[in-house]
Amino acid sequence: MDPQLLFQRLTIAAKASQDLASVFKYELCSHPSALFDISLLLRQPQKPVLADAIWALHTPGHVQYVLDGGALVQRIPWTRGSTYKDICKLYSEYVTRKYGEAVVVFDGYQGTSTKDMTHRRRAGGRVGATVTMDEYMPVTMNKDEFLANNTNKQQFINMLSGHLQKKNCQTYHAPVFLKQKTYTTQRTVTQIQTESAQERGHPFRMPGGTGH
Repeated sequence: MDPQLLFQRLTIAAKASQDLASVFKYELCSHPSALFDISLLLRQPQKPVLADAIWALHTPGHVQYVLDGGALVQRIPWTRGSTYKDICKLYSEYVTRKYGEAVVVFDGYQGTSTKDMTHRRRAGGRVGATVTMDEYMPVTMNKDEFLANNTNKQQFINMLSGHLQKKNCQTYHAPVFLKQKTYTTQRTVTQIQTESAQERGHPFRMPGGTGH
């Protein structure tokens, strides 16, 4: 984890805060214990708790779902011998069946990111070889090892995005830019979808659950 990158992200958050002084009350060091464990990996957030709180707010009849693409990729098991097109079809059918014409936001995997530690933790030290893939190529590698290779993962989510778009789902790939660009992109996606849903009279919702 690059401490400078993390500091830039915290600075962005501070600019949106009404109480700037409170942001800097915590220890100012490269790896503060509030954020890092003893192995210097970022502590994992309690996302299920946050998701449960969001779901408990209300249950409207019509919603616009925004899905975490990273959690979605982990959701569906792969069958060895199936083609990548078959795998993408499983994902697109799952999304449209459960969430309708959803919005799916994927992480970018083409540069340094504040989520690099999360990606390494998920990989567990298992990284597969880089695969030059196409839709009709059969799956021959273990899913976890395939996705632990960032080049493979980027190729797959590019392919999956195309299949989701054919089902009238919108897809976004969060760029791995430094400073305010990543924050602005995430905020803009949320703002656009909220406004779009409100114009149609539909509330905006992000589904929760373990792994998001």
